Amino acid sequence: MIIAGIDFPRPLLNALRDRELVVFAGAGVSMGEPAELPNFTDLAKAIGQGTLEELQNGEPEDSYLGRLQHQRGVCVHERAAKELTKGNPKPTDLHRDLLRLYPDTPAVRVVTTNFDLLFEKAAHSVFGSDPEVFKAPALPLGKSFNGIVHVHGALSRPSEMVLTDADFGRAYLTEGWAPRFLADLFRTFTVLFVGYSHDDIVMRYLARGLPVSETKPRFALTRHGDESRWTSLNITPITYPRPPGGGHTSLYNGVQRLAEYARRGSLDWKREITAIAQKVPPLDEEEIDLIEEALSNLRLTSFFTDSATHIDWIDWLEKRKHLEKLFGTGALQPQDRKLAIWLADRFAISHPNKVFLLIAIHEMRLHPDLWLMLSSAVGQSHDSPMDADSLSRWVSILLAPATPSPDQYMLSAISERCMEAGLVDRVIDIFDAMISNRIVLKQGFDWSNASTDDSHPPIDVEVDAADDHYMLESVWANCLRPNLDKVAESLLGRIVNGLEVQHQAYQAWQESNRDWDPTSYRRSAIEQHAQNRHPDATDVLIDAARDCLEWLASNHPDVAAGWCDRLIRSEALILRRLAVHALQQRTDLTADEKVDWLLGRIGLHDLDAHHETYQTLRAIYPEASLEQRTAVIDSVHTYQWPDAKDVDYKRRTSYNHFRWLNWLHESYPECVLAEQALTVVLNQYPNFTAGDYPDFLHWSEEVTEWIPESPWGPEELVSQPAKDRFSDLLSFQQRDFEG
Repeated sequence: MIIAGIDFPRPLLNALRDRELVVFAGAGVSMGEPAELPNFTDLAKAIGQGTLEELQNGEPEDSYLGRLQHQRGVCVHERAAKELTKGNPKPTDLHRDLLRLYPDTPAVRVVTTNFDLLFEKAAHSVFGSDPEVFKAPALPLGKSFNGIVHVHGALSRPSEMVLTDADFGRAYLTEGWAPRFLADLFRTFTVLFVGYSHDDIVMRYLARGLPVSETKPRFALTRHGDESRWTSLNITPITYPRPPGGGHTSLYNGVQRLAEYARRGSLDWKREITAIAQKVPPLDEEEIDLIEEALSNLRLTSFFTDSATHIDWIDWLEKRKHLEKLFGTGALQPQDRKLAIWLADRFAISHPNKVFLLIAIHEMRLHPDLWLMLSSAVGQSHDSPMDADSLSRWVSILLAPATPSPDQYMLSAISERCMEAGLVDRVIDIFDAMISNRIVLKQGFDWSNASTDDSHPPIDVEVDAADDHYMLESVWANCLRPNLDKVAESLLGRIVNGLEVQHQAYQAWQESNRDWDPTSYRRSAIEQHAQNRHPDATDVLIDAARDCLEWLASNHPDVAAGWCDRLIRSEALILRRLAVHALQQRTDLTADEKVDWLLGRIGLHDLDAHHETYQTLRAIYPEASLEQRTAVIDSVHTYQWPDAKDVDYKRRTSYNHFRWLNWLHESYPECVLAEQALTVVLNQYPNFTAGDYPDFLHWSEEVTEWIPESPWGPEELVSQPAKDRFSDLLSFQQRDFEG
């Protein structure tokens, strides 16, 4: 991320955010005003002044100081302490800004090779309290510490400062406290080196403490041109420009701005992100990085989406792959969902073509969450006007094969908006898309006990027309049924196809009894009837198909006739029953022609169409001619009980005749033919009765009488501990029907 012209890597910023960053400060931090302390080379020269021993060209500083101490008897540590306290040094802005990278005193993690105590003084002015301080050789655990660590000692204990070659030998070799601390530190924390040059002596010794196998990244702030010198230490350089007049002004500005970034509060973020988002991209590098940072965080993303209104932001985000997840299948982060809402709410209505092109780039694939957001914007944003063409295009996009399984509630809302716009065909498309023919497989039960193969257990299948009966019913009742004059034939075609697909799905799983049709069995009557009191989504299709056929029969009889001829030939029983039911409403046929149609295409004895055949004959029999009524009665008498070996064969055959003749007589009491034929049967079987519902092969009622009551009342049950009631509960035996 570009801050004050410096590109701070994302891993460093993440470590700063997660409080896993250690600032590793060198002499350069204390060289500026008002501290003006020397670097290690200048300190060594100052210590040697007046000793007649000079630092030789290429001589390491620690060797020089060791020579002064051991050969000349110079009190190196005391002279160093005096030199470092001369002039009463004070903390620099860099000290304070490095500390300001941390939110409070307990969070501080600063390691320094400096002997001065300027970080301690700066911490008191920044936080108003003092962090914990560690001084070599008493160092904390490198993998778990907070505070300020003087890895080479501090002025408060001059004799233990690491200055000479012997001191460095103890620190890094014989006693080894420094590499132990550093190894754990570098394995555990991300480290930022500040105030070091690659070739100073301290860095040479620190290199010995850097573990070979490293997992956490290390960075060093350095001037342009010094990058390659850090790679041998596996340290990533973060470069800052060299000012024209020299110095490190760019470094100070960068750290100051980085501290402001670390301490930026919600209002600061909101102000800066809003100012950028209200612009039109492209942006400068620092603004780009700020938006990139914002898009990695839900709260900050909200600031962006609240203010980014220009359409060019879509291309900007797409180019940087911030929208890519919205067209995949993986889990979305909260900020990704926020972008999905922004894209849908901000542009789906106002700039639909732009969003269409974006979807096209991603080959029409929509993440389920994006599909939901777009559907919500299209279907529920009633305050946002949308022209009919755009709405129609949105429906085609949202129903495209590449889109996810559609949400039924959203489709229902979109269908209502389409009706408001007069897009009847699009509502039919939505209704068709809601017909999912969802298949559910379950472990079956072998009622015949014939299966002995455990590797081939019976399977029960359920196929329903949609996931949500209520929503399918809502689209039908609110949008389509009031507009049958516009939708009847087209909608009927979609429904017939859906019911045929459902029938084929059932047939694919029928291992025996291919004639069994669960859809037809569950639907007792095609018309609205008390027997259909527990409807499901398939019932919505049957109701809609029935109403479409009835409307066509009344308004376009030739079209209805064509549909009936097609349906009566279908393998799906429910469709054949629909054709028989519609016969009552047809105006293209006389009563006699209806009798011909019925007897010629299905007859009177098709058990699958039992109810519809009975109801149709009740309606048309009284209007039929004597000749056709004779044909009906003759057809009644053609019935024979299918099992000729049945001892009750004649009686069962006669009872079927009786039921039909009694039904015809009740339908048209004045018909002498039916009365005479019925009398013949009753003379032979005077005890025959038709029953309450002769037009149904099975009848169900809501039965609650058999449901038993508990032998214990609520008060009695709670009057004793459960353990005392346990044996009674186990020994209870219900003696009713469902016992």
